[in-house]
Amino acid sequence: MLSLCDIVRKLAWSNNVFIVATLAWLLFGAFHNIYLVFMLHKTWRQLGSVKVLILANAFASVICLALHVYLPVNAAFHNLTSRQWNLTSELCTVLPALSSITISVSLTTLTFIVLAQYMKIVHGHKLTMLEAENAVLSAWCIGALLGAPLLGLINTEWEPFYNVQICIVHWTSTWNGGFYGAWIIVIQYIIPTVITAAGVAKMLVFPGEVNPSRCCKFLLKFIDLLAAVVVLVAILFLPLRMAGFGSANSGNLELLVPKIFDILRFLEILSICVFVGSPFVLADLIKDEVYEYNFHLVNRGVMNHEAKNSSRQVDFDVVDSKRSAPLAVCLDLLVDLPKQTFNI
Repeated sequence: MLSLCDIVRKLAWSNNVFIVATLAWLLFGAFHNIYLVFMLHKTWRQLGSVKVLILANAFASVICLALHVYLPVNAAFHNLTSRQWNLTSELCTVLPALSSITISVSLTTLTFIVLAQYMKIVHGHKLTMLEAENAVLSAWCIGALLGAPLLGLINTEWEPFYNVQICIVHWTSTWNGGFYGAWIIVIQYIIPTVITAAGVAKMLVFPGEVNPSRCCKFLLKFIDLLAAVVVLVAILFLPLRMAGFGSANSGNLELLVPKIFDILRFLEILSICVFVGSPFVLADLIKDEVYEYNFHLVNRGVMNHEAKNSSRQVDFDVVDSKRSAPLAVCLDLLVDLPKQTFNI
C-alpha cells in the first residue's frame, strides 16, 4: 500500500508540468482546427475551390494532433508505473504510422493551398473543383506511401530484466532505417517547405501587372533556381550520403543514422507547431475569399443592371464552373443538411 508521500514522489511533478503543457498545446491545436472547420461551414457557399484543400488540411491536422496525444498520456503513466510503454501492443504498431501519414497529408495539403494562391495571383488561374479533389487524393496517396512502411516495423517486446512491455523500433539503428528516414526528411519535410517558401516569395515579388518587368522575371527565375539547389543539396547530404555516395568510411554512416532520427524528431515537433498555428493564416484566407465573392457579387449586380434593357442577361460564375465533381456535391449536401433539417 503506497503512502501519500510515495504517490507524490511517483507523480514527479516537475515532469508532469511539461506533460500537461504538451497535452494542452495539442488539444488547443485540435480545437483550433475544428473552429476552422466551423468557419468553412459558415461561409461554404461563398468560397472557391480552395475550400476543399482547407477542409482536408484541417481534417488531417485534427487527426494528427489527436493522435499525438498518446505521447503525453504514455509519459504520464510512465511517471506512475516506470514502464516505457503503457498502452496496448496494437497501439504501439499503429499510432506512429498513422501520425506519420497525417503529418504528410497536412503538410502536402498546406503546400497545395500555397500553390493554388500562387497560380491565382501570378498566373491568373483559379483552382477548379476537380483539381482540388485530385490534390486531396494525391496528398493522401503520398502520405500512405511514406507512412505505411512503419506499420510493420514497430512492435512491442517483453523485457525480461524489468519484466515489463516496451515499444521498440529496431530499424532506427540500421542502415535501411537511416536510408528510409533520410528520404522521409527530404520528401515529407524539405520539399513541401521549399515549395511553400518559394510560392510565398514569388507572390511577394510579383507586382500584380500583366507584363512584369525584366527585374521581376529575373527574381522569379532566381527563386526557382534557389529552390532547386536547396532540394538537390538536401538529397546529396541525406539519402545519397546514406547510400555511401561521396563517403569512403562506413563508420561515418553509422554516426549519421542516429542524427537522421534526431532531425526527424525535431521536424515532427516543428510540424506540430505549424499545425497549431496554421488556422490563423487559413482564417485570413477564408476572409479574403469571402470578400472576393462579395465583390464579384456586387459587380454582377451592376452588370445585370446595365444590361437590363438588353436582350440577354450577364452570366457570372462566382465559385466554380466544375460543379459535377463528386466530392463537391457530397460536401455541399452535408453543408445544407443541417439547414434543411432544422429549417435554418
